[in-house]
Amino acid sequence: MRFQAAPLLSGAAMRWPNDLSRGAFVSVVRGYSDADQIIRPVVLDQGKTMDIYRVWRAALRNEIVPASEHIPTGVGGVDGHPQPGIYKRREGGGYEDGKKVPHSYVPVRIYVVDAEDTPVHTWTEGCKIKAIQGADTEVDALKVWGRCQTKIDGKLIPAAITKEMNAAWLASGAWPDESPRIERQPVGAPVLPDRDDAPPASAPPAGTVGIGHNSEEDPEGIEALQALLDQQRSAIDAWLGQERAGETAANQAGNWLKELRTIEARVTAAYETEAAPINAKLVAIRNLWRPLRTTAEALKDRMSKAYAQIASAEKARLQKIADDKARALAEQARAKAAADAAAKQEAERNQRAQAAQERGDTSPEPVPPPVVIQAPTIVVEPVRVAYGGASGSKIGLKTKRSAVITDWAAAAQHYANAQKVREAVQKLADADARNGIACPGATIASQEVAA
Repeated sequence: MRFQAAPLLSGAAMRWPNDLSRGAFVSVVRGYSDADQIIRPVVLDQGKTMDIYRVWRAALRNEIVPASEHIPTGVGGVDGHPQPGIYKRREGGGYEDGKKVPHSYVPVRIYVVDAEDTPVHTWTEGCKIKAIQGADTEVDALKVWGRCQTKIDGKLIPAAITKEMNAAWLASGAWPDESPRIERQPVGAPVLPDRDDAPPASAPPAGTVGIGHNSEEDPEGIEALQALLDQQRSAIDAWLGQERAGETAANQAGNWLKELRTIEARVTAAYETEAAPINAKLVAIRNLWRPLRTTAEALKDRMSKAYAQIASAEKARLQKIADDKARALAEQARAKAAADAAAKQEAERNQRAQAAQERGDTSPEPVPPPVVIQAPTIVVEPVRVAYGGASGSKIGLKTKRSAVITDWAAAAQHYANAQKVREAVQKLADADARNGIACPGATIASQEVAA
């Protein structure tokens, strides 16, 4: 971005140094261009060089100049000394009538004057720091500097803004990178977001809904929040329906994301507020009944184990009786079959002997083949038991099966394609990836997400 040739500082009280033209001063303020990123140093009386706007310029690039290297413009704290440049100051916030009040932001222009109250571009003995807030309100630079800070990646950095952003705010009372304003609509009414090419208003339009908006009709109620979400959805659909790119679009998206996070927090807070009495009562009920439920479950489990042990033993006794009876019946059937076979074989032998006698055949009778006894098959049904029933249905036994894994690798391989297994493995691999570890069979993929 190449800055326009508008002065960094403006206002009726502004006077230019006698030995410095307006254009030269602007050149010093501008300091660098996108083409070469060269910072033009300022020559001090001692022959040293220092760019008094280096903190501001660095902050525009999201870079931090250590507080120890700030120009000693006054009593500095953890944020350092107030530094020349243009910044965004946070105002308001907090709570009013138990409801959160949103922050607002105004531009603050910090500059250096000499002993004659003339703006200068060097910092020497006798110089003072001054600040203009908004259009022309003079403020104490030492007092406002602390609120001219923001956080990037958890680090405090001056909330520097460009001259273009300052000019836009002075012209319209709004920041060019703010998310589109959304008009409050009746519940169910369609929402038409502001057009991108609409001229900026001099002030926020009446009846707009923004962060922390409170209406007289319970703004944290479900209907009001639903209407707000519907409005946001319509506005986002319209905004994303056009191609978005560049710094302005990124700033709008970032600011809008903060709004949506705030709205989400409001929805969550409203839900928790409404659910709190019910949850508290539920917790009290659970605490009241937990000992009884625990005791009842423990007693039930004790008796269940005792019943299973006694009933299983009785089932085994009855099963043995059934098995013994089946074996006895089978032995009786086998003995009867053997006796029948022997009687049949004896009758056949007598018949053959009588026939041979009648023929006068005296040769010995051949030895008959052994008789094969086909024992009958007796199927013994498993014994089923059920006991109790004095005041209801009886209680039986059922077979509960569980796996005893002896080879985890083989079992894991068997279930490798199961969806639940893949989900579990994915969670484990993601946890390792967050620590920079790639498990076997995986690589680490990186993507930028909103912090």
